[in-house]
Amino acid sequence: MEKINRTLAVLSTRTIDSGHCIRFQSKFYFPVTENGDRRFFAGKTKCMVIETFDGQLLANVDDKLYLMEEVAEHELVSKEFDAPKEAPKKEKKSIFLQWIILGEKTALRIMLQNKSTVVAMSLS
Repeated sequence: MEKINRTLAVLSTRTIDSGHCIRFQSKFYFPVTENGDRRFFAGKTKCMVIETFDGQLLANVDDKLYLMEEVAEHELVSKEFDAPKEAPKKEKKSIFLQWIILGEKTALRIMLQNKSTVVAMSLS
């Protein structure tokens, strides 16, 4: 079985990014030793990703083989470190009343602040 895995492996050349990760199939991976220790390489270091027949991912950096550990998806807001956002405050709606007196005629104008609604009543 070991011989079949080596023979039917898919090789892909990659470059390690500035975050010490290797991007492969739209996911990010860290090179890891057999003990589980992460290895950090400088950005733009060339490497080769080996996908074996049984689906195992290996990274060849400077002729040394490393296992590849997938990096967890990141979130925009950290649950542990970022403070929760406050709910937006509701704006108070204001009503403006205006009495208009023109000679003997009076009128009442009502205006709402957030809307362009104007109601005019004529009182005589």
